[in-house]
Amino acid sequence: MKVNLYTTDEKNGFSQKRLFYNNAKMDAIRTATISDNPINESFSGFGVAITGASCYELSTMSEENRYKFLCDIYGADGINLSVGRLSIGSSDYSADVYSYCDKKNDMKLESFSIERDMEYIVPMIKEILKHNPNIKLFASPWSPPGWMKTEGSMCGGYMKWDYIDCYADYIIKYLQAYKNEGIEISAITPQNEPETQQVGYMPACVWHPDFEVKFVEVLRKKMTALGMDTEIWLFDHNFSN
Repeated sequence: MKVNLYTTDEKNGFSQKRLFYNNAKMDAIRTATISDNPINESFSGFGVAITGASCYELSTMSEENRYKFLCDIYGADGINLSVGRLSIGSSDYSADVYSYCDKKNDMKLESFSIERDMEYIVPMIKEILKHNPNIKLFASPWSPPGWMKTEGSMCGGYMKWDYIDCYADYIIKYLQAYKNEGIEISAITPQNEPETQQVGYMPACVWHPDFEVKFVEVLRKKMTALGMDTEIWLFDHNFSN
């Protein structure tokens, strides 16, 4: 049996170290078998959240250092992360709170814009795609626009039933806007951590399961009509919930 350790701190620079090696086999009871055709679960890969904060930090690096860093993280000769999570609008790792349509009661979403993301989020995602064009991106909203919610704020509160149709259009506009920038998003989740409003300290929104199901039905119907095959993943919360 051979066991290797990959250390990711700056001093070791992803170097491979052998912990030990022998010719013996592990006892059968300790053997983990990884199947190409799992019965109950599928595995998409390893990845990290590509947040507003991380994109900002990347944008402040020199081009040389950023290139080396992204090679280490996403390149074939690095750890080659294969999944990335994006936030739809601001998250708790954003400089401030914003949506793509902050104009109150703009039911036609005429003021919709991803301009805020164009400053450093979209450019950094494009650089990541150069290192790994096959990375699977999925996106999650931390909150709908505040005017669609009970408290009138993106921080805390609940979604209003009357805005489900409009919010589905909002998500679709986001997917289309990113696609126009050359960023294909494979899947979305309806809500980050739908069981908590985070006591109003950060973008968050509570979704009752029945409410979320209704929203997904509306969203999927609209996507299908537009020929969109974006996956929808349900209950984006912690394993303990």
